[in-house]
Amino acid sequence: MNENNDRSQKKTGRRPKTYPAQIRYTISFNEVEHARFLQLFDQSGMKLKAHFIISCILKDYQDH
Repeated sequence: MNENNDRSQKKTGRRPKTYPAQIRYTISFNEVEHARFLQLFDQSGMKLKAHFIISCILKDYQDH
């Protein structure tokens, strides 16, 4: 048994994120809004809807 305890244990699983998301919001769309959202998402070329939403909300408005 001591032989097993002397070996270093391998870490398995996902590495923890440096800054994990801890605050969450929810939104609701009607059918027209959802269709518009999907259209804008497709035009953005992004792969994740969450990243698209964050980019829209936290967009830099200096040029306006």
